[in-house]
Amino acid sequence: MCGFVVLSDVAQGYFKLRALDEQLEIARQTVKSFGERWTCFNANSKAEPHRDLKLAALKRRSRTSRLRSRIFQRQIIAQENALNLLLGRNPGPIARGAALADQYEPTRCARRTACDAIGTAA
Repeated sequence: MCGFVVLSDVAQGYFKLRALDEQLEIARQTVKSFGERWTCFNANSKAEPHRDLKLAALKRRSRTSRLRSRIFQRQIIAQENALNLLLGRNPGPIARGAALADQYEPTRCARRTACDAIGTAA
């Protein structure tokens, strides 16, 4: 039974890692988007009313997105280290497989077989 618990923890940890990867990618895209908006807005809004307020708000949102990126990077490192600990390995990066969106849902038969193996209902 203990082996199933470790296997379950590894699987959950891996999917959490992949979710963090996706959150980091979204944060990076957001930072890039704010940079593009900043350039465009700054070039085209010389005479626009409330320009300074809009630029300050854009800068604040950009800074928040960069901060989120760093937080996700730290969480990814911590999750990789936790997975390596469960696997009995030294801390370090974890190889990635398919993206979360590309993962398949197991069939009812596969779920039933797994549940039979650990003695629970499907």
